Amino acid sequence: MSFIYNFFCLPEKKIKPIEEKENKLLSLIVDDSIVFTKIVSKFADKLDIPYFTVINGSDALECMDYFVFDIIITDIDMPPMNGIKLISEIRKKSKVIPIIATSANPIYENPSLQVGADAFLKKPFKLEVFKETIFKLV
Repeated sequence: MSFIYNFFCLPEKKIKPIEEKENKLLSLIVDDSIVFTKIVSKFADKLDIPYFTVINGSDALECMDYFVFDIIITDIDMPPMNGIKLISEIRKKSKVIPIIATSANPIYENPSLQVGADAFLKKPFKLEVFKETIFKLV
C-alpha cells in the first residue's frame, strides 16, 4: 500500500496510521528523483511496507510533524534541504528512528553516517540489499 503525501490535507495532531495495528512498518521515502522514488516504492511494495513519499527534506520534516514513521529512506543530494541537513534535523528530534541514506555518489557515505544515518546504500542497489538493510535496522 502506498501513499503520496498531500500537504493540503494535514491532520490536526500527530497520528500513527492504521498500519501499526497490522504490525506493518510505515516508511518515509525522501527523494527528488521520480525514477528513484518509483524504484524504492516498488521495493517497499514487494516487502509489504506502506510508505509516504516526499521530494525534499523540508517536506519530510513537515510530514514527520503529523505521522510517526518506523524508518526513513532519504537521498542525500536534493534541494532545497539536502539529506545531510535532514538527517541532522531528525536526530535533534529523535535518536531512535532508523535512517537509511542513499546516493549515487559514495563520497556522501561518511558525512551521512557522521550526522546520524544508520546505514548508507549506494545507488543503484538491489531489492535484496534494501531488504537486508531495512530488516537489520527495525
